[in-house]
Amino acid sequence: MRVLTLLSHDDPWWCGATLEVSHALPFATTIAMRSQAKWSESQNMESQDNSVEAFDLLCLALGLVMNWATLSPRVTLLSRNKCKIALSSRNKHLPGLLAINPKCPGSRLCVRACRCLGQKSVLGCFTMLHVQYSDNHQDDPPERAFLRGYTAILLGLLMKDDPSNQTIVMSTLPGITSSDKIKSLISHCHSFLDLYNDTIPLPSSNSPRATPEAPSHEVSGRHRATWDKQGEQIARSVIASLEILCDS
Repeated sequence: MRVLTLLSHDDPWWCGATLEVSHALPFATTIAMRSQAKWSESQNMESQDNSVEAFDLLCLALGLVMNWATLSPRVTLLSRNKCKIALSSRNKHLPGLLAINPKCPGSRLCVRACRCLGQKSVLGCFTMLHVQYSDNHQDDPPERAFLRGYTAILLGLLMKDDPSNQTIVMSTLPGITSSDKIKSLISHCHSFLDLYNDTIPLPSSNSPRATPEAPSHEVSGRHRATWDKQGEQIARSVIASLEILCDS
């Protein structure tokens, strides 16, 4: 996952090549959902190593999907579809390649296509993930703040200029009106930028954290692995598009 995330970063060719693999997007989504579940469980356990490993893998999966969403317009469509190819008559009950159950255990049978019941689109899964962290508390740890803002930006990218995706996201987000829901996303995006600009120092060139390959027990190192200055520009463009949507 780390290699795929690094290769696809700011590289349209690698993004296109990896997306040619039919199960790439749902596989990365399954990794993200499983890692998030393991990380949440580990918060109530004594094993810090399991927590760090799960959160690192979650960040890498999110980073890979963010790379795809940034550089490939296809992802906007793929994220809401539940089936990419026509199913053969012999496999009538085989689930669509792009649909997954958010709680899929990722067994060998589900590597190429999730066979679990209760499937959702990739967009639906990431919206659910965001909702788990949508409540903003003053004593939130930086990991929760990071996930809340990063997933808000990802949803904003997938919603941009796409009414169908906007409908899917709006139907799941908490809030009374669509305007309230969009304003909440905008607020989370701004909070993420504040977290990035104000609390994450730039690593020195001789620091292990200067390269995303080097694992770190500090959340800032993992943030840097999936975010850079260009990402700040992407976030601001997402905020601008959400503000336009809110005013429309």
